[in-house]
Amino acid sequence: RGNKYSKLPSAMVLPKEFVKALPYLDEPDLFLEFGTFPKTFQDIFYWEKNLACFLWFDFYDGAMSTDQCYRLCKAWDCIQSNSKCKIIVMMGG
Repeated sequence: RGNKYSKLPSAMVLPKEFVKALPYLDEPDLFLEFGTFPKTFQDIFYWEKNLACFLWFDFYDGAMSTDQCYRLCKAWDCIQSNSKCKIIVMMGG
């Protein structure tokens, strides 16, 4: 039996005038101090400890959108180009 309800991003179901009036926030930094967590929701971030990077990603219901996939790849590239880490630990949830 099909479900008559589906989960949609709020920007798709709220009136366009309302969404356009919302303030734009810059993307938060990917890097956080080891052992700390973002102060607001942030689905991708990483820590460094010694020569290991811990790349955290938390996607709703475990499903990754195309945009999230691109941003996760961007985070991976950022770690590889800006870090001395020898190991990247994927901390998906």
